Amino acid sequence: MKLSKLPSYNLILYSAFMFCSCNFNGQSEKNDPKNATDSVAKFESSDKKLIGNSIIQQVDSITGETLFIEYFHSGKIKHKWMEVPVNGGICISNEQFFDSTGFMVKEKNYKYDAGVNYHDTHVITEIIDYFSNGKIKSRKFLENYLMGEECDCGVWEYFDENGKLSNKENKESCEDGKLGCVE
Repeated sequence: MKLSKLPSYNLILYSAFMFCSCNFNGQSEKNDPKNATDSVAKFESSDKKLIGNSIIQQVDSITGETLFIEYFHSGKIKHKWMEVPVNGGICISNEQFFDSTGFMVKEKNYKYDAGVNYHDTHVITEIIDYFSNGKIKSRKFLENYLMGEECDCGVWEYFDENGKLSNKENKESCEDGKLGCVE
C-alpha cells in the first residue's frame, strides 16, 4: 500500500468513529439529557456525571431515582432536584431553588397518586417559599394530572418574618382528584 493513501484511510476511520459516537442529530449521546437515564444507570452513587449544565450526583440503581444539581458560575448550588420513575415516565419528586448566595428561596415537593398511565397520574405539588432568615414565607398547594393544567388546592398559609401565621386561605380539596379550575 502506498503512503499517499494512508492519510485518507485515517480520515475514513476518524469519520466512522465520530459518526458512531454521535446520535443522528449530531449531538453526543452522553451529553444529551434525553439519554441521561440510559447512560447513568450503570453508575454507582458516588460517581458524578455532567449532563448539560447539571451534574448527576447520585443514582439509585434499584429505584431509578436520580439526583441532579445545577450550579451558578460561582460554584454555588442554583437548583437541585430528584427524578423518579412514575407510571412509565420520569417525574420530579422534589426541587430546591437557591439564590446566588446559596440560600434556599423555594422548595417544591410532588406527590404522585397511582394512575393507569403517565397522563392519568394525579399530582399534588406543595410549594414552600422562604424568607432570607430561613423562616417559611408561604406554603401553597397545586394539583393537576401530568401534562395538564394546574389548579390551586388545599390550605394556603402565609407567615410573617418571625414565622407566625398571618393569613390562611382554603382552596378546593387536593385529595379528591377533581380539579376545581378545569371544567
